[in-house]
Amino acid sequence: MSTTHEHRLAGAVEKFNRSKEQFDVLRAEMDAFFNQVPRPHSSAGMFDTEEWEWVERFQIRERPPLRFGVILGDCVHNLRCALDHAVWQVTLLDGGTPNSGTQFPIASRSESQFEEMAKARIAGLSSPHRQVVKRVQPYHLGQDAGTHPLAVLADLSNTDKHRIVNPTYSFMEEEASKILDGLVGGRQGSSSSPIHSFWVVKRGSRLEHDEPWFRAVWRRGQPPPTNVELTGDLKLGIAFGEMGMDASDFKKIAEIVLAIVQGFMRDFPETEFMD
Repeated sequence: MSTTHEHRLAGAVEKFNRSKEQFDVLRAEMDAFFNQVPRPHSSAGMFDTEEWEWVERFQIRERPPLRFGVILGDCVHNLRCALDHAVWQVTLLDGGTPNSGTQFPIASRSESQFEEMAKARIAGLSSPHRQVVKRVQPYHLGQDAGTHPLAVLADLSNTDKHRIVNPTYSFMEEEASKILDGLVGGRQGSSSSPIHSFWVVKRGSRLEHDEPWFRAVWRRGQPPPTNVELTGDLKLGIAFGEMGMDASDFKKIAEIVLAIVQGFMRDFPETEFMD
């Protein structure tokens, strides 16, 4: 996204652009982390003679570095700033007087919460612009409000600014069916297969050291295997914060911030182009 330096939303635009640059850095470092040799994660399997099942346990050689959370903090900080800077300039455009309380409100609980926040944060906005802000609030999703990109942005930003660096951890990125397709010895239910049933941790699950992520229950009477092979690599992702935001979901947050800033930009007389 670009604009002229003289545009009153130039600061908001540059904050947005800087966030994208920082996320590109984060993505590159995460790719390097997962592709290093030896790999930071592995899997170790053994046969449990009591349960008569093969169990694969997740092994952590190296945890995702704290630096990833620090860079993410920079990303969300600049996205949050882009919204706040935009509201400041729109307040001036509407003839209002911004103050120390002026910022973009993000309400996840209810309409009444939004109205209370709006009194202090966007008091100087015109009715049309106030409605723009209201329409994008997370509370419209009801019970799912916490998954709204703006709600996630607020949570990550507040945690990073006021409490701790958002924790980072590995999670299962691949669907279970893709992993099980490569199981040596046949598929579940086949008369020739020694496998009675199997279990794989669901996609998105947080993975901790030495915790089971895969189990294959052997048919009683079948000889125990010496090894069970799975095709391909264990495909992992990195999640952030207590809510476990998948790093790839950052794009959704950036998209809604961009849409809000661009929507405001159309009302500024000096706007000549957007991309």
